[in-house]
Amino acid sequence: MKIKYSSITKFLICILVLMHLCFFLIPLSGTAMFSTSYIPKIRMFLFLAMVIMAMIFSIVYTCPSANGVIKFEVALLGICWVRAIMGASQLGTAWDDTLAMIWPYLYLIIAIPLINLFSAGEWKAQKVAKFLVIVTSIDTLAKAFMSFYESKTGIMLWPNLVNGEMGYRNGLYRINPSALSILVIPLSFWLISKAKSKREKLTYVITILIDIFYAYIIWQARSALLYKTIIIIMLIFLHQTNDKKKVVIAFIMMIGAVVLINTPVFNTFVDSFSKSNETYGNSTIARVNAYAYFGAMYLKSPFWGVGCLATSERYAPGVAGGMLEDTGFFYGVVQLGVPIILFYFAVFFRGIYISIKLRKMNIADSLLCLSMTLLFVMFGVNMDPFYAFALALPFYVTFVEYVRWDNVKEDGYEETYL
Repeated sequence: MKIKYSSITKFLICILVLMHLCFFLIPLSGTAMFSTSYIPKIRMFLFLAMVIMAMIFSIVYTCPSANGVIKFEVALLGICWVRAIMGASQLGTAWDDTLAMIWPYLYLIIAIPLINLFSAGEWKAQKVAKFLVIVTSIDTLAKAFMSFYESKTGIMLWPNLVNGEMGYRNGLYRINPSALSILVIPLSFWLISKAKSKREKLTYVITILIDIFYAYIIWQARSALLYKTIIIIMLIFLHQTNDKKKVVIAFIMMIGAVVLINTPVFNTFVDSFSKSNETYGNSTIARVNAYAYFGAMYLKSPFWGVGCLATSERYAPGVAGGMLEDTGFFYGVVQLGVPIILFYFAVFFRGIYISIKLRKMNIADSLLCLSMTLLFVMFGVNMDPFYAFALALPFYVTFVEYVRWDNVKEDGYEETYL
């Protein structure tokens, strides 16, 4: 039996995704490679080998008109890799430690084999979207179950599912969701627009509900809940094509907003952003301190940044000094300077631009680009994409470029349309 290169590439990417989720972490929790949610060097080298192999096996399907921009974005990010490596070598950092620090920035390479397979018709974009949404939702349910179980019994079933110590809030143990969770709502809405049966649509409605309720009940992240809610409202509103319906929906939303704003729950939510609030206020103070401390550090090397910092170096001094990873895009800017700023502009302005261009051609594809981009940008206020969503970024840029290429190809604008 002859095995196609595309089958090998798809297998590698699927396994790579599953290795980040409960599917491997739970059954292999007793092994050295999967004993922690943090990626040890042995697992990192395995991932790197899988990424390189996937890229090599997909070369036969390359399509310059589809992957040209992605190659440019990877090259732009490559400048950041070089800067980080040079900075680490000057400090005498071991090569494997250097690779570990820049590893999150290498995930974007996955976008090249992905777009190659998409454009060649070897892997349907909808199948990939369905795969991502379903496996991420299952991982989210596993984390939710573990949170309730730990909160009830004090026993942590699968410690390697916990990425970062979150502690208790409102009686529940908080667990960060998967990096892929940022894609669930945009991809689910996109799949709903493509679904041919009510059962399919219901499946993706459920995945949306799982994601939003997890943010509210388990994660208890104020900003995440707000951002996801905004995106859901925007998608529902903009997906309507009838002007009269838009007016009715807008009216209902305004009435709902008035009712919500006047509830005690909303007032408590708003108050949580205050520095005086005992539960949340300290995190606000810590971020302010982190901006001040690392801002002064960054000004010493504003173009190239200060280089990749070790985990122990990403804490501002003081009782409530704050962490660099809680400063959003500033996390990348401090370490990698202007090159990472250019990368973010190139990637996210590209998403907005394509969304606008596709508005009259394909409303579902346009909203997919817009919703993904806005989520990454909004979350970027609090969490740098490469720190929190590194695995999701290659899928984001791939879907953006694929829907552009697919619509352009069909409408015959490929030579003139960017």
